[in-house]
Amino acid sequence: MEQADGMFDLENNRNDGDPGDPFPGTSGSVEFGPTTSPSNRLYGGPDPGFTIYNIRDDGQDTIISISFGSGPAQPDISVMPDSHDFGSVRVGNTASKEFLIVNRGNADLNVNDIVISGSDSSFFRLETSGGSQSCGTSVFTLLSGDYCSIVVVFAPGEERVYSASLEVSSDDPDTPVFRVPLSGYGFESVNEEPDTGCEGQNRSQALITLIPVGFLILRRTVARVGRKL
Repeated sequence: MEQADGMFDLENNRNDGDPGDPFPGTSGSVEFGPTTSPSNRLYGGPDPGFTIYNIRDDGQDTIISISFGSGPAQPDISVMPDSHDFGSVRVGNTASKEFLIVNRGNADLNVNDIVISGSDSSFFRLETSGGSQSCGTSVFTLLSGDYCSIVVVFAPGEERVYSASLEVSSDDPDTPVFRVPLSGYGFESVNEEPDTGCEGQNRSQALITLIPVGFLILRRTVARVGRKL
């Protein structure tokens, strides 16, 4: 029987068990794998190919997570989509997009900050309470395989191209800052057609072309708009 404190008291008949034996116990052992002490290698043998991690006691039961494969358990962050173009948005209007923050690893992922950076960051607004399963804040923990959502809102201030970066900081050992490129284009309202000075649609407009043919002058109506002939 493996004891969390690694003291081998039971094997050596020192006692019948103590508070340091059960996981996590007084020793605070929350992981049991090939690289931990004690380890799950049988008498120092080969890697058994699994790790028990995130061992915790909720007051009634001991809860664990298990990952299969060699190597220590670790978090792995992913943000979907990993880039987004908001397209063309009229100045004065907004466009929004939901992003999912996912823990694809086999250990807890601790997110410690979410920001929007870049020279145009003021035109992109972060909403941590938005989406289908909102994160609720910019500091949180995701269990293995879990995810939560945030929303980014694009609000252009003038007609031009905008760009920024959504940055999620965490304890992922490979990607401590996950960057998501953001872009969009703001355009002004289309101007109304200028007033031609014609009031209503009953005013006739005609273009008369005079064409000399011998001693005759022919009058031809090229266009007539606004009433039936």
